[in-house]
Amino acid sequence: MYAAGGLVLVVFGFYCYARYRAHSLMRKLPQLQAEVKQSSEGFTFSKSENGRTLFTIHAAKSVEYKQGGRAELHDVNIIVYGKGADRFDQIYGSVFQYDPVSGDVVAQGDVQIDLENNTQGRLSPDQAPPQILKNLVHIKTRGLSFNQKTGYAVTHEAIEFRMPQASGTAVGATLDSKSNTITLESQVNINTAGVSPANITAQHAVLTKQPRQAVLQNVHVTEKQNTFNSDKLTVFLRSDNTVEHMLAEGGVHAAGGNATGEKYDIHAAQGTLLMSERNIVQTAVLQQNVTLDSSGAQPIHGTAGAAVIDFAPDRHPRKIHATEDVHLRQDQAAKPGKSAQQLELISDAVDIFSGANGVFQSAVTSGAARIEIQQAATSGSATPKTVVTAGQFNATFDPKGRMKTLHGEPNAKIVSPNPTPHLPDRVSTSQTLDVTFNSKSNENGIESIVQQGN
Repeated sequence: MYAAGGLVLVVFGFYCYARYRAHSLMRKLPQLQAEVKQSSEGFTFSKSENGRTLFTIHAAKSVEYKQGGRAELHDVNIIVYGKGADRFDQIYGSVFQYDPVSGDVVAQGDVQIDLENNTQGRLSPDQAPPQILKNLVHIKTRGLSFNQKTGYAVTHEAIEFRMPQASGTAVGATLDSKSNTITLESQVNINTAGVSPANITAQHAVLTKQPRQAVLQNVHVTEKQNTFNSDKLTVFLRSDNTVEHMLAEGGVHAAGGNATGEKYDIHAAQGTLLMSERNIVQTAVLQQNVTLDSSGAQPIHGTAGAAVIDFAPDRHPRKIHATEDVHLRQDQAAKPGKSAQQLELISDAVDIFSGANGVFQSAVTSGAARIEIQQAATSGSATPKTVVTAGQFNATFDPKGRMKTLHGEPNAKIVSPNPTPHLPDRVSTSQTLDVTFNSKSNENGIESIVQQGN
């Protein structure tokens, strides 16, 4: 899911570059008047520097100059080679009109843009196309206008883009060439390709060159059985347009599941995702009112003030470091003759380690910690608790994520309710404490408690 969130920004980076090429070349159209004023048919215009062609503009049909000095070019094809001869970008459309009074250049009908790197361009003859098209980016829109005086390019029409990694659409765009800012006005929709295809939607998006980032509003990501939502997502890009990190604000919600029916649900007020150079999430930092709910063989409910999640290369959680009043509760299922049992771990901090499939494998506490055990309440009545404390707890989990063992030391202490009414609680102290939980698939709860040392 997070890799998919990164791909959208790569697409946006290419898109911003394409719009820059389009408007910068359209600014050249007024300069053509002197060269083509006497021509009534097609023409080709090019600009060179240091013996290499920077770009060429070809109009297959004649150029006509209308009242007020208006110029019109038909069937225009623009090829950009770049100063380093490392590009082969094409911009083409049926009609471009120029108004010298207003400074507007308007593309009538469809405008299409193809972007392609040409790493061998400097070693090839001038204007030679790439031998192989590897990462072609195609963009299509219509009704594009650029004002030479303000530096603004605007379209209110639909925009389509396609590249090997993803394709998508948006409605309406504005480019401020002076501040290098592009705004996708509405209905941003992207579908990514690859082994884990995803759909990404946003209500609105703004991209800037300095700082190199994109800000998306009301983001929703769907990848297989996983979803991610955020009111605001800021994506920070490296110089090569890969994602460095992402900041989600105004409410973060991630949910998902697997083929066995197990599901998870995570909420936080804010989240930061640190990405690898391959646009795969490495670490997620969640802050403010973090909650986790998971269902399956052993439901878990957890809360914390903050949590740091480290991900394995295959994107399952490898380690969770939770801090600030951590609560981790497992509801043990009822068994014959006994009601369901609730077990809750409460600590200043907890480190949880997962196995290869993402299921909890072990956990260790830091700071003050306690275990609260009680029978599930019936008819709204409160039930007494057994409270276990120790300097540190180490827990292990079975392959289904159920707590299997619990070891506590030093200064272990158990405070349990006295079965005789109105008598003080029973207190038992020791150096160490070992709890074993029932491992049978149809039974849960504590199987034994062993205390050792004084």
